Amino acid sequence: MDNIANAPPLVSTRATPWSASRMTSTLEAFYERRRKLLGDDFPGYYDGSLKRIFSPARSGNYATKAARFLRKNRKLIINGASGWTGQRKYDIHRFMMKLIKRSNALNLHVARPEIETRRPVAQISRPCEEAILR
Repeated sequence: MDNIANAPPLVSTRATPWSASRMTSTLEAFYERRRKLLGDDFPGYYDGSLKRIFSPARSGNYATKAARFLRKNRKLIINGASGWTGQRKYDIHRFMMKLIKRSNALNLHVARPEIETRRPVAQISRPCEEAILR
């Protein structure tokens, strides 16, 4: 540290390529676009997919609620979907929370063995990836 204490700085430009004064958009506009892309304005958007994977009524030995199944397998589903889609786990986690909330509202139940149910749930995240990338 002593050898650079009296030396002039290596970079002396004051250019700030990421300066806030150069921004043309507001945070409000950014988050509004993001909400639209992630489907926050359409709470029933994934209802069809959820109803194909889960059953509206308890059936046979699989009486587990869909929301409980999603919470229990959240880590496996998020890791699988993240690896498959290349999206951040945080975004997929937010998406999973929406699925859990919506499956609770629809009172859905697991209709087949857990191992057969995990993959279709992870595949729902594909539209989430396409929305995030737009």
